Amino acid sequence: MNGQDKSNLSSERFFCDLKYYRQKEEEDQASLVQLQLENGFMFIEDGKFTWQDIFRPFVLSTDGMEVGALTRWFDTNTFYKQPRINGRLSFDPEKFDAFLPNVPRENQKITLPSPLTFARLCTDTRGVDFAQTLSTVTGLMVSAVTHLEKKGIKAIQFNEPFAPYAGRVEDVDNLIRSIQDVSSGKSLSIIHFYFGDGAPFLRVFEERESSVDIVGVDFYKTKFADIPIDFSKALLAGVLDSQNILIEEKDKIERFIGQISEQVRPQSLYLTHNADLEFVPEAIANQKLKLLGELIR
Repeated sequence: MNGQDKSNLSSERFFCDLKYYRQKEEEDQASLVQLQLENGFMFIEDGKFTWQDIFRPFVLSTDGMEVGALTRWFDTNTFYKQPRINGRLSFDPEKFDAFLPNVPRENQKITLPSPLTFARLCTDTRGVDFAQTLSTVTGLMVSAVTHLEKKGIKAIQFNEPFAPYAGRVEDVDNLIRSIQDVSSGKSLSIIHFYFGDGAPFLRVFEERESSVDIVGVDFYKTKFADIPIDFSKALLAGVLDSQNILIEEKDKIERFIGQISEQVRPQSLYLTHNADLEFVPEAIANQKLKLLGELIR
């Protein structure tokens, strides 16, 4: 066998492997969507099987950004490649579409990084201050959300782990202004605080006007006694621990949900896991999703 034959064989094997992994991605995504549908979830997500991390689709779809250093995701055993801003940003929606598999459009939801977390965790090589970085990232998110809404996305959740993890309540003003710019009102707007105490952030959203429809907190990090009473917005309660392989006892979680309803009395109450389910094995994640389905019935 000559060198050319070996090269052809290697290429054929590569494309066969790639085809196999793509097929597995599609099967896993279809299985996850079906699991959510069977359990009566209000909104359906695709599982982000093609997302290397929560920032990567934006970086790979935007001129003026590049993939940076491998960085630990807070204090977890997962990592992301830090986005680097190195010029004027130009978002390409067609490239972004490659990361958006088709799921039932009538109730599709997508989770994105909040503009604040995105801006705090990226590197801006232009030598500008943080306010300019946040403005640049917010503009990118406006382009992405506008595109997603045109595609029929019904709900957009902005994950905000940085502010509670760092205890930076003073960042909420920046967050509210950026979300105000990003949210058009065409889709349901959700902001979810996790990796830290969410009570101070709930209080800020209770006191100020914003375009956010639902505010979420991680109840494994949030001090329940500090939650504002008669919360005027809808509350997204992170009641299942996505960083623990133990499956919660249904009756205990139901009692806790009852406490939230009776003592906090939010405008509406939605249930979820406290953070992304990437931190546990697939089998455990599926069990937690099934438990969530039992809790919402």
